[in-house]
Amino acid sequence: LHKHFVYVICFFLYVMYGGSSFQDALQVATAMELSQSAVLVHVDIMDNDRTRRGFPSLYAQYEDDALDQGIAHSEEFGKSMGIVVGDLGIFMTHELFGSIQHSPRLLQTYSLIMVDLGIDQMFDYQFGMSENEPSCEEIENMYTHKTARYSFVLPFLLGAILAGAPDEEL
Repeated sequence: LHKHFVYVICFFLYVMYGGSSFQDALQVATAMELSQSAVLVHVDIMDNDRTRRGFPSLYAQYEDDALDQGIAHSEEFGKSMGIVVGDLGIFMTHELFGSIQHSPRLLQTYSLIMVDLGIDQMFDYQFGMSENEPSCEEIENMYTHKTARYSFVLPFLLGAILAGAPDEEL
């Protein structure tokens, strides 16, 4: 369930608000899963995390493949391929949103929260690289805007928007 949490949240809100086009709901939920995976590929590279959920991270797999194939600079190759795959996931997310009924509003909501995610990922990275300890307020602010908004608020909003929830409830 942990791996597909955003998928479930999108569907839950969609059904809760009376949505009936499950094909569109499936595309939104799939876009969210794809987007989350793409972001995690980038985060693993930034954090030099060689494992994700107990398995080799994507860039580490590419690095290992490069070593097996005798490709020079295997570490750089692995990270570069990981960046491209992460980018492709985000591009594919936009393609999925483009074919959905409420696409402009869905894409705008998605994009606004993704911008916040990117900014807060920069703070997260800076906090990890700095000798200075961030304040509790800085950490709470980062997780509120990064983790909470992306992992919970965004799939809730997208499911509700897709189902036609009233603006005041959004």
